[in-house]
Amino acid sequence: MRKEPARLRIWMVVVLLAACQTPTQQSPPVITPPTSGIETTAPKAPGRPLPPRPSDLAGPIEVAVRIEAADGQDQLILKNGSHTLTVRRLGEGLETGGRVHPRLTLEARGSGGEVSWNGKRYGGRFEVVPHPHDGLRLINLVDLETYVEGVVAGELALWSARPAELEAQAIAARTYALYTLAMRGAWTGTPASGYTSLSDSVADQAYCGLPANAVNDVQAEPSRRRMAEAVGTAVKQTRGSVLTRRGRLEDVRYHASCGGGTSDIESVFPGTGPGSVGIDCPCAEPGAAAQQRKWKHTFTSAQLGNLARTLGVGERIVSLRPIQEQPWRWSEVQVAGDTGQVQISFLRLRTLLGPSLLRSGRIEGTWPHPGEPIRPGGGWAVYGTGHGHGAGLCQTGTHLLAERDWSSVRILNHYFAGTTVENL
Repeated sequence: MRKEPARLRIWMVVVLLAACQTPTQQSPPVITPPTSGIETTAPKAPGRPLPPRPSDLAGPIEVAVRIEAADGQDQLILKNGSHTLTVRRLGEGLETGGRVHPRLTLEARGSGGEVSWNGKRYGGRFEVVPHPHDGLRLINLVDLETYVEGVVAGELALWSARPAELEAQAIAARTYALYTLAMRGAWTGTPASGYTSLSDSVADQAYCGLPANAVNDVQAEPSRRRMAEAVGTAVKQTRGSVLTRRGRLEDVRYHASCGGGTSDIESVFPGTGPGSVGIDCPCAEPGAAAQQRKWKHTFTSAQLGNLARTLGVGERIVSLRPIQEQPWRWSEVQVAGDTGQVQISFLRLRTLLGPSLLRSGRIEGTWPHPGEPIRPGGGWAVYGTGHGHGAGLCQTGTHLLAERDWSSVRILNHYFAGTTVENL
């Protein structure tokens, strides 16, 4: 017999916290923020725990999302309907209306049930806490399904998205959130485990708040309404649906464009365990070339110098070359500087140089060629195809398959062979 659903409150922010877990009501345990608002990194348990089963997570789930654009600001002006709340940092507390508080909550009001900041609307409510270093931190607490709507709207081009594409993204987003929280210790049930975090950026999943925020630039009101409603329909159709492998949540990763072929998840994210494997993707087929998102960029001497100093290999980069290449993409890179060299993952190199500049590991060529010396004062030109890490679901490929009338389940089975769609 299934147990009564437990109501969980999950504290999702960009930084993992090593803080206490405190039940706030006489109800099933909830994961709550520390009253100080100070955030640290939650420790990982030795080894890799088993992912939960869908039935382990049954019941309403409230999540909290850190709004990165507000992070560290000295003042926030928040609204719920006609009410406005201005919050400032004062010492270790928050000042509003001449009074100082350890933290502040702004509940939704009115029929819309919304709160807003900086012209963007959000479901649920806001909580403001002191930033651990300085300024303020803004948290949007919202139920899981509303969060998924915000991710689907934030991740996809809604003007062209097909229903099956939206549904596949909804299932992927829901599964990613729950799997990641579980792997970071959200449901261990012990206060010592702390609680986990997710970001509203692509560091986890792009979350835009209410779907209407994603279509504000569309001039025609009927089109805005149609796109927002399509997101709501897709999330409603897949409500509670997650992707599992052998009865447990799948490690679902996705990216904008693989450029023609995905990679094994273990080759891109070492230590993740068995999961999705590399496959051919329809964005490599004739006629889809425009969808492959070819790119090129030249990194300047100054940018390379910053990289050298960050890695501790000198003042300038002498050469870069892949020392391990998985099918279709770089995975490990040797970075040589004028005083030393280091081996790093391509994911780290991409993070240090900028994900929007070094867009994927599917590199087709560089100048100077890999391993050849970069002259003093010179740059490093690199060109490739695709956008993102290249593991799991390709959003460009998903769009193309949806145009061919593939169902969301068939699309997910294509990118995550051996999985099943189940309900919480």
